[in-house]
Amino acid sequence: MYQAYWGLKNAPFAVTAASDVTDSPLHNEALARLDFLRDGRCPFGLLLGPAGTGKSLVLAEFAARAARGGALVAFARAAGADELALLVPLAAGLQIEVEADPA
Repeated sequence: MYQAYWGLKNAPFAVTAASDVTDSPLHNEALARLDFLRDGRCPFGLLLGPAGTGKSLVLAEFAARAARGGALVAFARAAGADELALLVPLAAGLQIEVEADPA
């Protein structure tokens, strides 16, 4: 409904095709830096940017590339999430068995 009202071609927060990421020099730079961190086995990285700049899109593409390379990937959205909403997807992505009652 809102897409037609605003004249949008795609849902504004949906992760779209990888070509959307690779068409942008800024997104390519972010992916290159994330690849550098992964290749260097750096335990922590931080991706910052204003709302709507494609951070989720870049991270989804990075996760897909890492998974294709054989890495375990855990993707969880932390905004507004409680402990279980964050830890259960992380455990699943890291192939850690979650008990029937994860609490």
